[in-house]
Amino acid sequence: MSTQGNDASDGLSGRLAWILRPLPQLGFAGFCALLLGMQIWLLKRDDHRFEQLLEMQRANHQVQRETNQTIEDLSRAIGEFGRTVNFRPSTLHPQS
Repeated sequence: MSTQGNDASDGLSGRLAWILRPLPQLGFAGFCALLLGMQIWLLKRDDHRFEQLLEMQRANHQVQRETNQTIEDLSRAIGEFGRTVNFRPSTLHPQS
């Protein structure tokens, strides 16, 4: 009879198998419930700070959207410029 019932025998590495034990699972579930409860509590409160937080998140999202658009535009312009001048990396350091 084999007694190789260790954590590594089930396909998980020994360092990560502790996550499947009941106590850490209950801790993760409890923390998720706590965070969900806090979000519900904040939503139900009639507080202007929550509205300010939402407005800041919207503004941050807009800045991220504009930044991504700028990066895409620059990338496209650089690509077009490279095709226009027939740029090849080997032209930077010609072999003599």
